[in-house]
Amino acid sequence: MDLFCKLWFIFSLSIPVCSQFAGILKASVQIYDFIDSINSNDPKPLTKADADYIIKELSEEIQTSETNIIRSSVMQSRLERIDDAVIQIKNSLQDLTNYLNSSTSTRDSFKSIFIVNYENGEITSKLRFLPTLLTYQNPAQKGTLLSLLAANSRCILTTVDIFKTFYNNLMSSGISINVAYDFVKFNMSKEAALKEWINTSRDIEEKFQTVENHCQSLFTTYATKDLNEAVSAHALHIKNNAWNPWKKNDVFFSKSYGTHQFVYLEYEDDTVIWQRTDTNDKVAVFYQPYLYEYRLPSNILTDSTERFRSTIDGEDDDSAAKHVAQSVENMLNQDGYIVESLVVLFDDGESEEALDIDTPAVKATIDDVKLTYCYENRVQCSIDVLDSTKSASGSFKIYVYAHYPNATIQHSKHHIGAADKLANISDVLFLVATFLTTFTDW
Repeated sequence: MDLFCKLWFIFSLSIPVCSQFAGILKASVQIYDFIDSINSNDPKPLTKADADYIIKELSEEIQTSETNIIRSSVMQSRLERIDDAVIQIKNSLQDLTNYLNSSTSTRDSFKSIFIVNYENGEITSKLRFLPTLLTYQNPAQKGTLLSLLAANSRCILTTVDIFKTFYNNLMSSGISINVAYDFVKFNMSKEAALKEWINTSRDIEEKFQTVENHCQSLFTTYATKDLNEAVSAHALHIKNNAWNPWKKNDVFFSKSYGTHQFVYLEYEDDTVIWQRTDTNDKVAVFYQPYLYEYRLPSNILTDSTERFRSTIDGEDDDSAAKHVAQSVENMLNQDGYIVESLVVLFDDGESEEALDIDTPAVKATIDDVKLTYCYENRVQCSIDVLDSTKSASGSFKIYVYAHYPNATIQHSKHHIGAADKLANISDVLFLVATFLTTFTDW
């Protein structure tokens, strides 16, 4: 175990934390080292407890994966080949356990059983087929397994991620068995046993990345559709949380006056979805929580509401909301903040908000605001003998999503209101082969 721990420490410095497939290295190297200690009569061999722990860990990975995929996938007919692989890998794990735990007198017999059953189960063939199954075109159904999974779940990425974890765990366990087989049957080196799976691992990651990118590209489509159909802010907030777990969201509904002087939005790409109807201005703000680790002081806006109010140019200011928003942004920019999203809405007592429990939004209210408005332009209203000009009394509500600058984030602002109209595993395996050779005597 000493060698493995040293190697794994070195590898972990180069392996991205998010690399779900990196687990293959741990299991494969552990099993290889255990068998090597048996064959070489290591004076400090790994114990039976070590073997039981390794096998138990692999078995639990498969069991958990099996439960998750059955619970989340609606395409059971497409999973028969996967189920067959799960059964064969589980059986082979038991054979390997028997071999690792055998006494000296029975070791050769259990070794033979492991080899024969592995070959009869055609585990190598099944393992090589699993990656291709992800994009296998079934003539009876339109689409691949991955595309159908995404479509049937309406691109809920938690479902896709569950399936990805399942596949990675299954492949990790299967490759570990394959490494053990190659060693006991052919006395193959670690680097040679792992080499075959470099392209396989890259292929799997690319296939999942393709479907994840596709789902991300549909973010605006689904979010807009849901916004159009929503009847309340709270209902939309719940629906957004159900299908869009990789982003948090806040939702605002306010009365629509038919003009832009009552609402102003400024936002980065894919952070705000907005719609105006005859009755409501609907706004959904999406954000990545990690951006807001260092948040604005809660009083940064409330201490300056009179400053914001002073930018409203009288009751007939047809850019009132925009003037307030610009004043807010100018103040925050001077303090060194980056504004991701800025929402200014007029509230006459009928507005509705649904905020995430941990929303990063900083809020403020400008009370006692009175504005005159007209559905036509100001020139027409000024000569309208029927006097189409109306007035509204209420308050401006301000919501700001801002953070300190991050050089890795590209900013592309949009404005709505007034006049203005979402580490490669092959490198890891290569490192394994290199380090296994270099550090064997460390």
